[in-house]
Amino acid sequence: MKKIIDQLSLSEDDYFYCHREILKMTKGPTYSLAKQKGKLILVTAMSPTTSGEGKTTVVVALNDALKRLGHLSIATLRQPSLGPVFGMKGGASGGGKASIEPADKIDFGLSGDFSLIESANNLLVALTENHIYQRNSPQLKTDELLLPRCMDMNDRGLRNFTNSQGQRHFVITAASELMAILSLSKNHADLERAVSKVALAYDHNGKVVTAGELGFHKAAVKILHDACYPNLVRSREDAPIFMHAGPFANIAQGTCSLRSTSLALDMANYVVTEAGFGADLGAEKFFDIKCQRGNLAVAAAVLVVTTKAIAEHGLENVRTHYQNLQSFGVPVVITINKFATDSDQELSLLLHDFAQEGWEAVICDGFALGSEGSLDLASKVVSVAQNRAVESLYKNQTQFKDKVIQVATKIYRAQKVEWSPLALEKLKNWGKTLNSFNVCIAKTPLSLSDDPQIKGSPTDHTLHVRDLEIKYGAEFVIVLCGKVQLMPGLPKHPRALLF
Repeated sequence: MKKIIDQLSLSEDDYFYCHREILKMTKGPTYSLAKQKGKLILVTAMSPTTSGEGKTTVVVALNDALKRLGHLSIATLRQPSLGPVFGMKGGASGGGKASIEPADKIDFGLSGDFSLIESANNLLVALTENHIYQRNSPQLKTDELLLPRCMDMNDRGLRNFTNSQGQRHFVITAASELMAILSLSKNHADLERAVSKVALAYDHNGKVVTAGELGFHKAAVKILHDACYPNLVRSREDAPIFMHAGPFANIAQGTCSLRSTSLALDMANYVVTEAGFGADLGAEKFFDIKCQRGNLAVAAAVLVVTTKAIAEHGLENVRTHYQNLQSFGVPVVITINKFATDSDQELSLLLHDFAQEGWEAVICDGFALGSEGSLDLASKVVSVAQNRAVESLYKNQTQFKDKVIQVATKIYRAQKVEWSPLALEKLKNWGKTLNSFNVCIAKTPLSLSDDPQIKGSPTDHTLHVRDLEIKYGAEFVIVLCGKVQLMPGLPKHPRALLF
């Protein structure tokens, strides 16, 4: 890590070691839009296949290539969750020559931030249940806790269960409200403010009772103290990478922490980040939630495509994501993430098709060649990158129902939105409270629709809203669509069996 420390001109007060190859960055960001030093590059993708399209590999390769071209560049990424590591996708530390070190630590807990989030979250739930058990004042309803327990593992058996105090459920840690709060907090004070607003239960008058009102938040924040600091790791080619927070994009907001991105923008000329799954999920939330909260300017977006995903979803799917990204006001570069099974003829045909559409497109061969295979992409990004304010899809005070409709019709290309009776009842009960909150839609990543079996770029579908979950601390509402679950299950052949 000595090379990374020297590259970033860090003093001993800026960090501490939690492993010989992992640093915690105590240095705080001084970021402001007017003084934004770095050019922020978002890496996103077309609708994916079940195994993913290699966005992390592209981020690492692009970051390495920018370094090779002589630029000071920092990548900012999410920390992997153990759910996918042992479930379907496997690790998330890049691949081949475009990988992150130490991969074994990164994929299996990194510095322990997820465990701290779990402990803080579950402490709040335990304190709430104890408050009810002890009949402390104010007395709370026992039938519905507003904060579920969480665990960083896929386990469908924990979706619903009964304990001594009633019906309860778990969500995966990546979908927990405390993960969202950590991801969107600018500093420790911001974190404490948000945790104090977390809704825990209702009193007998139907009023929401928060962690701050019960005095529970300070203990949770104490647990989260070190988790608030971004982790600093490196690529195989010794380029710096901040890895911090890990919300999923299909069931949460899907971006690394605002603090790590802001700090990187203070320090580097280029900052390469990613947003989870396809651009309909991670990128939309990146622009409409993270950029608005952090007042971030974005210089360019890289749209990752693969021959496999195009075979499954078609060229029209690429067009939809490309147009969606352009609608946020940023230039778009398409990169074909090359796999060993891709033939030169396939790649040439794709480049020809993209040229016919008038799209900027290059091949990225970072997996096989590292930075050397990504120089064309880096040069193209440098040529188009220019910081510009993001054009949000909706205004903060827009009616909440209209926000959902705008995302559904403009990004997913749905014809209409259908609301379940439960969702409509919650809309009515919460009223104008929702209008200041962001929309965080939870749906399948395998389709632009809420049905994973509908591939391509459908335009005649309906978005089915099943339920709403308001997150007062994170200041957004999770809009549950289709059959998506906040606690995933394991596949028939989990990757855990390969170890």
